[in-house]
Amino acid sequence: MEQGRNWIRGRGAHVDTIRVSVDESRCRVGQDDVRKLFADHCSSLDDVTVASVGAKHYPRAIQASGGGYRLGRLAFGAAHGRALYELMGRGCEAVRHWGNVYSFLQGVRPKLTRLDSCVDFFEGEVTLDGALGLFKAGAFDRRGFHPRHSMVGPWGEVDQREGRTLYVEGGAWKLCIYEKGMKEGGLRDWVRVEVRTFSEAGLDLSAMVFPNDHWRAYVGPWAKFVEEGVAVVRLKAQRRSLALLRRVEYAAKAAGGLVACLLANGLTTGQVCRLLAGELPGERLDAFELRAVVDRFGS
Repeated sequence: MEQGRNWIRGRGAHVDTIRVSVDESRCRVGQDDVRKLFADHCSSLDDVTVASVGAKHYPRAIQASGGGYRLGRLAFGAAHGRALYELMGRGCEAVRHWGNVYSFLQGVRPKLTRLDSCVDFFEGEVTLDGALGLFKAGAFDRRGFHPRHSMVGPWGEVDQREGRTLYVEGGAWKLCIYEKGMKEGGLRDWVRVEVRTFSEAGLDLSAMVFPNDHWRAYVGPWAKFVEEGVAVVRLKAQRRSLALLRRVEYAAKAAGGLVACLLANGLTTGQVCRLLAGELPGERLDAFELRAVVDRFGS
């Protein structure tokens, strides 16, 4: 089973966190075993490493990392004989085949105690002010119950340099609506709507494989936005775009005047790119990034 069938077309939900209680006696808990487990699950990365870490309620835990981020962990050694398998946000993004995760969990007597699914909106379709208005109008009420809410960040301030968050809480579920782009690099239009569900008795394991239905069940009028498809590819493209934007801004400050002067004196875009390659202080820019800098000052 895979998380959706279409990884590129359309807007879809993707899993952002899973926590699963598993039967420790059915798990291999050696460091190399855990590294192989997470390397198999987070197969879009080729640099998965592991290290022993502390864990609340568990004597031992092994954490997996890759791509410069924490991916997940396996915590074990508790007297009750249950271990904790967790995939964090970056770990979930690195899962290429959710069938591998699902198959592993089926064999270790799983109890899914937490599942987060989310959808990213990049073009202003969802705003924090609009979300607050929907909440006040009862759009997120369930079975006649009006959930509580809380607001974090610079609400009501004119100069908002930090992102805002709206929490809508209904007991075993929580909506977290926040300006993800402000956290990632300063783009206010990028808003994430995240559904978090909790159950000590265990959630439906199939929800992690088909997150669209899980997300739709809690988001009221926004359910119409989700199509069949998974948004992980677009999310990664957005992060690359933000990284490029930051690097181009850096290069423009470092060499903007030089670029404008060279272009004004008759050099072609290609000639300027070749002159700048490897000459800027700090990070080296690749050919695509250099072209973006030159095009900016040549327009």
